[in-house]
Formats: sequence, structure tokens, C-alpha cells
Amino acid sequence: MGMNNNCACGCSCCGAWLYSAFRIIIGGLFLWHGISKFMIGPSAVAGFLSIAPWMAWLGAILETVGGALILVGFFTSYAAIAGIVDMLGAWFFIHVHKGWNPMSNGGELALVYFAAFLVLHYYGSGSFSIGSLFHKGSCDCDCDCSSEAAPVAKVASKPAKKKARK
Repeated sequence: MGMNNNCACGCSCCGAWLYSAFRIIIGGLFLWHGISKFMIGPSAVAGFLSIAPWMAWLGAILETVGGALILVGFFTSYAAIAGIVDMLGAWFFIHVHKGWNPMSNGGELALVYFAAFLVLHYYGSGSFSIGSLFHKGSCDCDCDCSSEAAPVAKVASKPAKKKARK
């Protein structure tokens, strides 16, 4: 079953483990993306990309801090907003002047990150995160989260409502 209503309960019907893996992978990759800018040097990155040095510094900071927050699942929605802004900046200041086709302008990674950050912003930190330690009992799904077997059985056995004939 898929994740429902921003579920952070960790029950099997919500696929919380899959969402957490998604968040950890995206956060880790974005963190590494930012760290690599610091390793090369933001000024060198600015020269390579033909952008203002402050934009390279801002991108490196947003990617490193935002990636770390997403990786551990703390303030994930806010970090995802920073990632969305960063990727919009990458798209419009680095890629779009080469054309609108992301396969020819090199912007496909910026668009993939943009889409991932939209998902992360909507669903937040998820179950296996630092943020979930502060939001215990915030499950909004239709399952009975008291056991691992119950949620699947309850969701799978819901009968369809039929209208009575008169």
C-alpha cells in the first residue's frame, strides 16, 4: 500500500520505510553535491558555470545544509523549500540559456531534484527521522497502528459500500 495523508506512524500499510529510504538517498546525494562545491571551491564553481560567486556560495550552503537536514529528517519541509529554490536557480541561471530541453541543456538532474523536493516538502520528515521524535502519534491514515499485522488486514478487508435497493 502507498503512503496516506502524510503518515508518520511507521506502520506497514504506509510504506514508511520506502519513503524514508527515498528521503535519505535524496538528502545524501544533495549533501554530497554541496560538499563537492566546497571541495572545488565556490569561486571556481562560479567561474566554471559563469555565475556570480555569491550564487555559487549560496548554492553550496543550501545544498550542504539542506542535504544534511533532509538526510536526517529534521525540518525536511523547510529544507526542501530551500532545495526547490536552489534548483529553480540552477534551471534558470545555468541551464535554460542552452534551451528548454533538459536532455540537451544538462538540466535533467536539476529537474529530478526539483520533483524530489516537491515530494519531500509535501510529506515532510517521515517515520524514520529525527523529526518523527517530535511528532509521535501524528498518524492520519485509516489503519490501526497497534500492531504490524492489523493495518494490512484492516485496509485490505474494507468492504465496498453498496447502495441498498428499494
